[in-house]
Amino acid sequence: MNTKDRPSISTAGQRVGFKLIWTAVEGLFDENPPASSALSSSSKRKDDAVHFSTCTEFTCQGGQICVEQDQGVCVARPQLCIHSSLVCNGVQNCVEGDFSDEQHCE
Repeated sequence: MNTKDRPSISTAGQRVGFKLIWTAVEGLFDENPPASSALSSSSKRKDDAVHFSTCTEFTCQGGQICVEQDQGVCVARPQLCIHSSLVCNGVQNCVEGDFSDEQHCE
């Protein structure tokens, strides 16, 4: 059921639930680490997020997602560093639109 959908008449008076997926992120993989932290394994930034210069687990593909391809309305998707146990588990654990943790699974 999408968030815009309403319960059908047949489910009136019954409990209606939802599915919540929570992903524990190891950190944000930094494609272009600042020169001062290039040799360190992690660094703190203004936003207090941990940015890794290397990821020892699985690095999500990230990239860009474009709302209107012709208009150039795009936003960068971060490359998340997630635990390897979350790869090929049947649940999308990377950012919205990035299915790289569920690709190439057997």
